[in-house]
Amino acid sequence: MRFHHEFDVGVALDTVYDALLDIERVAPCLPGAEVLARTGADAFSVAVKVRVGAASLQYRGDVQVLERDDQARRAVLSIKARETRGQGAAEATAEMRLAAGDAATRVGLDTEVNLTGKAATMGQGIIAAVSERLVGQFAQNLSSMLAPADPRPRGPMVG
Repeated sequence: MRFHHEFDVGVALDTVYDALLDIERVAPCLPGAEVLARTGADAFSVAVKVRVGAASLQYRGDVQVLERDDQARRAVLSIKARETRGQGAAEATAEMRLAAGDAATRVGLDTEVNLTGKAATMGQGIIAAVSERLVGQFAQNLSSMLAPADPRPRGPMVG
């Protein structure tokens, strides 16, 4: 299955690019994801819990940055994982492309996903809906994480 997503992050291009390639920092932005360990310079052991239809699936696997073009603000990641309580697996290749906009950074994400096991029986419509929801939540969480702190004082002024 192929998916294409785009979203805007109201922060400078370099800040977004650096954050997206800092897997340990950005993983918590994806609901249910966590980095378990760094296994190489650009490789990580990860765990992900995801709800697909009525099923709650747990995966454990690896994420690796395969390609990185800092000048073009483009990267390709490989994700390979197996269900922790089942026979299923998930493999994906995700290409990220970033572009500067007027007041935001535009993130384009093209993903090729191959599923086996319980998730594969759900149908492309359900998988697409879950993908859309997860990317939407990821975009919101990334924006919140990268938003500059509000410099205005909070609460009553004491003086």
